[in-house]
Amino acid sequence: MIASHLKKGAGKPTLRLVNDPVHRFEVEPPTDVRLKGVRDLSVESTVYEWPGTE
Repeated sequence: MIASHLKKGAGKPTLRLVNDPVHRFEVEPPTDVRLKGVRDLSVESTVYEWPGTE
């Protein structure tokens, strides 16, 4: 899951659920496994956007 625009005034809060993230992101193995940088921009995902407060 990728959360973005969580800070007030940074845009509409959004959650993106990516199917099979281990095969869609680069893996950076320090002591923990971190996923970064989507490899394929056409990756199938589900996006949720909060309704605006305007």
